[in-house]
Amino acid sequence: MSVYEPVQHHWFHCQNPVDCRSSWIPFSREDSLRLEETHKHGETSGQGEVEVVVATEGRRFDVRLKERRCFAVYWEQPPLEVRRCSWFHKGDKDISYTPYPEDTSLVLDEAYMMAVKLNDWKKKKIDFPTGETVVLHSPTENLQYMLIIT
Repeated sequence: MSVYEPVQHHWFHCQNPVDCRSSWIPFSREDSLRLEETHKHGETSGQGEVEVVVATEGRRFDVRLKERRCFAVYWEQPPLEVRRCSWFHKGDKDISYTPYPEDTSLVLDEAYMMAVKLNDWKKKKIDFPTGETVVLHSPTENLQYMLIIT
């Protein structure tokens, strides 16, 4: 049986408030750790329903954790979407990886944990309502299949 280690999350924000498909930017390691610690503290303390604000980017942006939005402090701009990320995908024509939505990542985290703990990689196929399918082949090989509509 394999030893499972929980996934380490990193926080990202969408650079383009109109189209987030290819414009996800990671927070600095320091900011991401602060966001993760604050998020985990809210879960364990039962304060998950209370809005918590975390200053990022040298206090130029405030992240509202519950809302998953990033707001500029000193100038006007639309709020940016924020994600707590553990799984990413990349299409054939994409330049960079895109984080999966958090609800999708939770499903993938659970499936991966079970596959590692049971050392059972046969038919670890996860289908999503979006038409995407992720196949977990081994601890280091995972494939994503997209639904193509013609």
